[in-house]
Amino acid sequence: MKYLEQRESRVHGTFDFPFGYYNITSEHPRYIMVDHWHPEYEIIRINKGTFPFKVNGHQYVGQPGDFFIVQDGALHGGIPQRCHYECIVFNLHTIAELNPLCVQLIQPVLFGGSQFPEYISQPNARLKQAGDALFSSFAMDSENSPYFTIGAIFTFIGALLDGYTERRTQKPQEAELRRLARIKDVLRLIRNHYHEEITLDDMATSAHMNKHYFCRYFREMMGKTPIQYLNYYRVECACELLSTSERTVSEVAMACGFNNISYFTRVFGTHRGITPSLFAKRSRLS
Repeated sequence: MKYLEQRESRVHGTFDFPFGYYNITSEHPRYIMVDHWHPEYEIIRINKGTFPFKVNGHQYVGQPGDFFIVQDGALHGGIPQRCHYECIVFNLHTIAELNPLCVQLIQPVLFGGSQFPEYISQPNARLKQAGDALFSSFAMDSENSPYFTIGAIFTFIGALLDGYTERRTQKPQEAELRRLARIKDVLRLIRNHYHEEITLDDMATSAHMNKHYFCRYFREMMGKTPIQYLNYYRVECACELLSTSERTVSEVAMACGFNNISYFTRVFGTHRGITPSLFAKRSRLS
């Protein structure tokens, strides 16, 4: 079992309707968004609570009504706080190709001249209305709802192009892109081997960095030390197992890389504020 691949591989939508929609409350097994990336764009709307969120090392705190716009390939994630949020994941190239005019209009964003902001706080009336229509289209109980979604995504992109594009002040430095790629290599190591013993030396070696520099850079990017992140990822794996299987707490701990049950309980409590046993009980009753 893999909680969530950091290079997310699940398919969002279908070939005919290339949109993935996710309505996330605190009861959802993937309520906490483990740091990951995917080749699609993502629009996130905060409906309730707050959402401390990171995109490529930039820190934000989303409030109700705010949007995050995640570009393709961006490393992103966060820990919601009493939050209800919605996500739409889509391939911007595919959407643009639905209309030749859109290809021309959105070329600066697709090919590097401009970009959408990562975080939009208190959106203007036009963008808010477009966002409401877009997210509402996924709740429609109608065979014609895809028409409304496609129209709404064009309206939303139009509102972004009209008021929220930014000129790229500079391209990311090649060295910075290499370091980001190395962090992704570490996340891939954790994804594939979280149930095994992973040391700090293993992670630094995966990143091709000396241990001291790796620890500093990883913390700058992820907001956690490498070991804190490893435990965080393992706890989220455990949460999904506790929510979706009948395994005992001891079995889940062992399956997620914890060889000491007391340590697992302590780490789980630090991250989730609850014991694994109580979490399992509540999850299975809901």
